[in-house]
Amino acid sequence: MIEWKDVAGEFEFTGSWRDISVFETSVEDWQAVLDALRHSAMQVSYFRGREPAALPSRAADAFPEEGQADRMLSVQTAGIVLNCHFFNVTELEFDLDPREVNGPEEFNALITFMHLLADVCGKPAVLTEENWPAAPILRTRPSSAEVEYFPFADGWQTG
Repeated sequence: MIEWKDVAGEFEFTGSWRDISVFETSVEDWQAVLDALRHSAMQVSYFRGREPAALPSRAADAFPEEGQADRMLSVQTAGIVLNCHFFNVTELEFDLDPREVNGPEEFNALITFMHLLADVCGKPAVLTEENWPAAPILRTRPSSAEVEYFPFADGWQTG
């Protein structure tokens, strides 16, 4: 089992955020995630043009119109803010400020969130440095309580 003390250094601020991603997703995966978040204990907020709005019931309606980048989903859990900007349907991505993960409680909440994504999508969820999808730091898999940790030297293997 991975403990906070084993990974604390991965959350030192180096000037970039961390990304949580699920790859090769579909609108059905997005729908499953939105439904799961809607029924979770996490605080969920949705924005259109920086203004609070109701989270659409249909995932397809959560995405911005072509050429726009005005939608955001914000999930708060244990003091961590996870933001999704709806870049594209084929990759579910949430970003976070690593400085917010500063102890076991926040780390466990992050892992719980990653498990939720993996379980409802039926695909692995990975934590990476911002814009480094091929180098996971952590990975959760569907229907598994385990967390895989890839120290930087090992992080280049995505298998």
